[in-house]
Amino acid sequence: MSGNREIDVISLLKGIEKQANDNAYGLPQQVKVKDEWNGIAFRTGEHRVVTPLHEVVEIHSCPELSMVPRTKSWVSGIANIRGTLLPVIDLGKYLRDKPVRSSRQSRVMVIRHAGLLAGVIVDEVLGLTQFEEEEYTKEISMEDDSVKPFIKYGFRRGNEYWPVFSLHRLAESQHFQQAAV
Repeated sequence: MSGNREIDVISLLKGIEKQANDNAYGLPQQVKVKDEWNGIAFRTGEHRVVTPLHEVVEIHSCPELSMVPRTKSWVSGIANIRGTLLPVIDLGKYLRDKPVRSSRQSRVMVIRHAGLLAGVIVDEVLGLTQFEEEEYTKEISMEDDSVKPFIKYGFRRGNEYWPVFSLHRLAESQHFQQAAV
């Protein structure tokens, strides 16, 4: 009798295995993951641009600024951000001699590059954005000569063109580094 019982258990286990195999999902198919480029979209004047995510350390609402004497007009002042003194540059004034109009949307994007730590006031931060590699274009369709030197390449999504504005290239420029009068 004990032999029959063992056979029944084995048959039962084989039945469970068959049922599990019949209802099992297959292994996931290998899906090619597309490379995505991440950036922060922002507005400077009437231009919507995007900057590489790794070029922005942090983003703040416009802090209280202390004026810095004997600096160029595009230096808005200096801010105390968590105990660190941060020079703040008005990007609109720097690029086009038209200051960013202070509003609830204006933000300070903090950059750290080659030993320089600075804040750049922009009209509005539009948010994190991602582009797929097939949207990349070497085309630089930017007619504004004040912005063009800082555009590295762009992305085209449908009929929208997103130029990539390099904050690092801005920080490396001689004019940006010479803020004293």
